Amino acid sequence: MKRRRETTPSSRSPVDLSDLESSQAADEQKHKGRRCPATTTTTAAPLHYDLEARARARMPPAAEIDEFFAAAEKAQAERFAAKYNFDVARGVPLNAGRFEWTPVATV
Repeated sequence: MKRRRETTPSSRSPVDLSDLESSQAADEQKHKGRRCPATTTTTAAPLHYDLEARARARMPPAAEIDEFFAAAEKAQAERFAAKYNFDVARGVPLNAGRFEWTPVATV
């Protein structure tokens, strides 16, 4: 007798929802000619709707995502400015530092 291991969300491999939808459509095509048992009285929501709802529930709000990346971008810009004395946000060299920036003549 073959035993199945219990799976948890963290033990499953991540799957793209579009892959699930396409595999579900293929399964529906495969089983199109089959009859459902007469005892079925309730209809369940399609699997991909349930997965999408769970994904949205775990997804942080857009403002929180923006705040996270803004903080990382600011820290990276500060490290770059300290190392190269150049403000990448404004695109201008800073006054003091290891490097002396000179303008390049445009042709």
